[in-house]
Amino acid sequence: MRNATDIVVVLDKSGSMASTKDDVIGGFNRFLEEQKMLPGECTLSMVLFDTAYELKPACPVRDVQPLDNKTYVPGGMTALLDAVGKAVNEAGKRLAALEEAQRPDKVIVVVITDGQENSSREHTLQAVRDAVEHQQGKYSWKFIFLGADIDSFADAARIGIRQDFAVNFTKSKKGVECLYSGVSRAVSEYRERGELGNDWKAIVDSGNEPDKK
Repeated sequence: MRNATDIVVVLDKSGSMASTKDDVIGGFNRFLEEQKMLPGECTLSMVLFDTAYELKPACPVRDVQPLDNKTYVPGGMTALLDAVGKAVNEAGKRLAALEEAQRPDKVIVVVITDGQENSSREHTLQAVRDAVEHQQGKYSWKFIFLGADIDSFADAARIGIRQDFAVNFTKSKKGVECLYSGVSRAVSEYRERGELGNDWKAIVDSGNEPDKK
């Protein structure tokens, strides 16, 4: 193993995300720029999903292209299980194919969604849960789950992600801004220290508070 981090982002682009499209694009791009500025080796892959999913293969984070109005177009339903299953299995196969000395010592999966599963066809709940628990238990992968308009704690637990790594966010300009600030804090802290504290959750939660008059 080497001192390197593999980031996997699973990002909802179903129709219900349309109201925050510009905020999502801006928030993700700020997160991306912050990760590019950090020292250390890092790769990033992403699965964008609605009724289906689109895999953006892993590459060095410095080479990842920002989202724009052509690459992030909300529409369709929510194939959450297929997206998470594809992301986890793809990353697992990719890393398993590497020599031990070439594998990153840190892997973090970030799941962002605003709706419950309603259209997956390839992965069952049990299969996704097994895959998540396998990577968490055997290889110490970290998973964080961020959800809007759902019970994020219950939905995270349902697919095997610990409830203390789940948080709700609000679909508003402030809520999405705080969402990506929190994600950036979590990923940055994990890259630097190999641990996840609670600061990132407090940042996301701050976006759920009404603006002060």
